[in-house]
Amino acid sequence: MRTLSVESNQRKAYRVIFPFIAVFCFFFIVSQIPSGLFGFGQNRLETLSGDSWMTGEESGFELFGINRRDRLDRWRKFQRNVEQKIQHQVHRVEAVEMEKNWSNWLSPRCAVTIWRPYRGNHEDIANWNAVSCYLTHRKVWEQIVQFQKPGIVFEDDAVIRRNHLVRYQFLAELEQVFTRFPKAVVFLGYLSTQSLEGFPWVPSTQVSRHYLDITGNSVMGTHAYAISPQAAEFLVNVSLPIEVQIDAFICNTAFLYPHKLQILVRRKSKFRQAFHVSDIQSICFRCLFPYETPKYLIAIAILIVFAIVIVCLHIPVARMQAVCPYFLKRFPRIPCCWLKDDIYKWLRVVQRKRMMALGE
Repeated sequence: MRTLSVESNQRKAYRVIFPFIAVFCFFFIVSQIPSGLFGFGQNRLETLSGDSWMTGEESGFELFGINRRDRLDRWRKFQRNVEQKIQHQVHRVEAVEMEKNWSNWLSPRCAVTIWRPYRGNHEDIANWNAVSCYLTHRKVWEQIVQFQKPGIVFEDDAVIRRNHLVRYQFLAELEQVFTRFPKAVVFLGYLSTQSLEGFPWVPSTQVSRHYLDITGNSVMGTHAYAISPQAAEFLVNVSLPIEVQIDAFICNTAFLYPHKLQILVRRKSKFRQAFHVSDIQSICFRCLFPYETPKYLIAIAILIVFAIVIVCLHIPVARMQAVCPYFLKRFPRIPCCWLKDDIYKWLRVVQRKRMMALGE
């Protein structure tokens, strides 16, 4: 009978580990492809072909781009990208600079969470950059109220790409949505949708071919959204004091006042945000891994299995002899019978080698 050695079992373990490593690397590379092709750390919008947009006053929309004073280079790139592809004037809105009296605009909860080195949950404001983001979006809403036209709001790290497979009048369709929902915020690009903190998921309602009403739920990401002047005016009036992140504020307000504000998202949106951690956030696990994306779930599962195998290979033999029989007796109906047999063979080989060593 062929004997089973400890080395052969180690080689068998490595043969199990290496495929996991290869698959994990594959999913990691796939997840980083958009960043590698179009620049790291940017939001990306997969948008429409050039002839699918209305132009100028024909659309009935005003476009706004948020830009910091010290990042005019980013603004020039964004403006050139937008005007060439949708041929529509974009109003530059300068980001609100930090001021010393900002603490007077914060709620007690926000004043506490902003000094923490971490985020307790995704809604928390963790630094002053998030306050600047909040106030800048509020500034855009004030301008939309002045124009009395629906506005489309972009953050300047959005990259718009052509997609020649899409053929429909995007702005015309969006205008029809605002005709039906004059108090709506329509998220055109977002990281994910989810239930509000501590609340179950509210069923969504399909309102047109491409749009869903998800009022009562939450949306992550404000790099591209459309908003009506009625919704903008209502949000301006209830936006102070600052309590939570800007996306959470919009969705929480719609949850509290569904008759005054609706939240819509584009079904299977062509405006997709490449995953990143923006400069307004501190460490947040939910920002590091968008859990609704299957490839990240698979990658996390592979990483966990890999870690378990590595830990098991480094457990001392004496402890392994005690731990393995315990689990095999504790869970006798393990479906992997071949694994159970291999463990018993390995333990017998180790015990025989130890007895031979003691005999010498």
